[in-house]
Amino acid sequence: MPNRWVFYLTIRTPILLAALIAALVLPALAPAFPPEKPYDPRPLMAEVEKKVTTDTYTFVVMGDSKNGGGFPPLLKHAETLNLAFVLLTGDMVVSATPRPYDLLEQQIGSFARKVPCWPCPGNHDIGGLQARQWPLYVKFWGIDTRHYSFDFRNARFICVDAPVSQPGAAELAWLEQKLAEGQKAGKLLFVWQHMPCYTVGSKPKAEVPNHPTAFTRLCTKYGVVADFSAHDHSYYRTFRNGVTYIIQALGGAGIYEGKRRGEAIEGDTYVVGAEGGGVLVHNAAGEKTVKLEYLMTVIQVEGKKVTGKTMTAAGEVVDEFTLAPPPN
Repeated sequence: MPNRWVFYLTIRTPILLAALIAALVLPALAPAFPPEKPYDPRPLMAEVEKKVTTDTYTFVVMGDSKNGGGFPPLLKHAETLNLAFVLLTGDMVVSATPRPYDLLEQQIGSFARKVPCWPCPGNHDIGGLQARQWPLYVKFWGIDTRHYSFDFRNARFICVDAPVSQPGAAELAWLEQKLAEGQKAGKLLFVWQHMPCYTVGSKPKAEVPNHPTAFTRLCTKYGVVADFSAHDHSYYRTFRNGVTYIIQALGGAGIYEGKRRGEAIEGDTYVVGAEGGGVLVHNAAGEKTVKLEYLMTVIQVEGKKVTGKTMTAAGEVVDEFTLAPPPN
C-alpha cells in the first residue's frame, strides 16, 4: 500500500469512526421532548371510573424522584397494587430542561399510559425556587392550570400551586372554595402540593415554617383527611390540629439529614438521613439506623375508613397508619 494511503487511513480512520458513532448514538441520546402526546391523567380516569364502582379503592403518593434510579423500581411495584391513580408530589425531574423531561418519559412513560398520574409543580419542575417556567411542565403533563381539583367516588383531591413557598392569598381563596364545596358534598378531602407545612429534615423555616399558617388553618377548618407534600427529601408523618401531614419525598433522589428532628412532636414517624451517614428510622417502636430505601405511600379508602402503608420497592412496610377524618 502506498505510504500516502497509510497516512490517509491513519489520520482519517479515527475521524470516520467518530462520525459513525455520532450518527448511530447521538440520535438516541438527543431529547425527544415533547412527548408524542401528553401524559394527561384525565382520559385514563374515565376508564378507572367505569371499573371502580364502590367507595373502596387504592391510590399511591410518591415524589421527588428527580430522574433518580430509585424511581423505576417503585413504579414496578406500584403496578402490582391494582391502583386507581397516583398523586405525584413534585420534582419529578432534576431541572426544567428538555433532556430531564425526556428521561422522565423513559422512566414513567409506560406506567403513566396505564395508570393516571396526577402531577403537582415542584421547584425543579419549573426551573427553581424563584422561577416560573411552565411550558415544559404543561407540554409533558397536558395540564395547563397551576392548581386543580378532581372528585373520585367519595373524595375530593385538590392540587395546590405551592412549588416556591406557602400559598399566597389568591391561592388560599381558591383552595377554600374547593374545600367548602367538597365539605358540603360530604367528600373526604385530600390536598397535595410540593412545599411541606411541617418537617424534621433540612429545609429552613423560611421554606417550611413548622407552625400553623393560613393554609394549615384551612385544612383544620374543613376537616382535611391528609395533606401530602415533598421538597425536603425524607419521609415524615405528623398529626397537627386534626390533620395528618405527610412528606413523601423519597421517590428516587438522595435523602436529606434530619437537622430539625428536635421540632418533632410525640407520635411522629420519620425516615431521614442520619448524621455521619446512614438512614434513621423513627417510629413508635423506637429508632434504628438502616440503609437507604426509596419509598412510596399507599392509601386504601374503604368508605369513610382510610388507612395507609409506606413501603419500599420490595414491599417492605416501614410505616402503617389510620387516617380518621376529624370532626368539622
